[in-house]
Amino acid sequence: MSDNGPASTSLEGLLRRDKLVTCAAILLLIILASSYTIFGVGMSMSAIEMTPGLGQSTIAMPTMENMKKMMMAPASWSISYGLLVFLMWWLMMVAMMLPSAAPMILLYTALIRRAQKTKNIITEVTLFISGYLLAWAAFSLFAAALQSQLEVRGWMSPMMMETTNIYLAAGILIAAGIYQLTPLKTVCLEKCRQPASFLAGYKNTWVNSPLRIGLVHGFYCVGCCWFLMGLLFFGGIMNLYWIVGLIIFVAIEKLHEKGVIFGKVLGGGAVFLGIAFLANS
Repeated sequence: MSDNGPASTSLEGLLRRDKLVTCAAILLLIILASSYTIFGVGMSMSAIEMTPGLGQSTIAMPTMENMKKMMMAPASWSISYGLLVFLMWWLMMVAMMLPSAAPMILLYTALIRRAQKTKNIITEVTLFISGYLLAWAAFSLFAAALQSQLEVRGWMSPMMMETTNIYLAAGILIAAGIYQLTPLKTVCLEKCRQPASFLAGYKNTWVNSPLRIGLVHGFYCVGCCWFLMGLLFFGGIMNLYWIVGLIIFVAIEKLHEKGVIFGKVLGGGAVFLGIAFLANS
């Protein structure tokens, strides 16, 4: 007992230190990504200015004639602007998805330390998080490309970054609601809700390939939430109300014991709302 006591105490101390370092790193990433999104770095308007009720007092309202010109102006996409939009999407996804992924990251950190198969915990966890973020980078590339096509076709406002087509708006709501009820959504959600079960499937490889396992789990997360993120096209890509609302929704769905039921109920509500949009159009 005397031999195991100090070793156990030392391990617990290391686990606490790893947890603090990992939490600090996650929090820093969230703060940086959130700041980039809120202030709209590189964009013509910040998220505050694009959110109704928040930006009117801080910016001069354009005249009606200028407003019409801005709304009717065709979208102009260049390589540099496309890269900025991709970066906007990616950092916004980092800010939105890392909070609900924190339990998985912390569990992975603890398992590495307990396995005592590696000395450089920080490197292993960094690679794991990088894999997760790469999965969302792939989604962000798709989202930016989709945004460009919708704007070029005049189905989205380049100024406010929200859909202007009633049928597209209704279709987004209905599609997102239906996806909430599909088996694929359920499978991906369970992988996110049960990180211990997910890591158990990689017990022989997760230490040796943290980037790959982070990437796999990241794509499960994308599969769980990509239609939810698509709702930003409906409510406004940089609308802070929608961003915060989706963060809360994803956190409840992944972390609360009734999250699965909660997600399906709101999925049914989205379908109903989309049909109502069509009926009133």
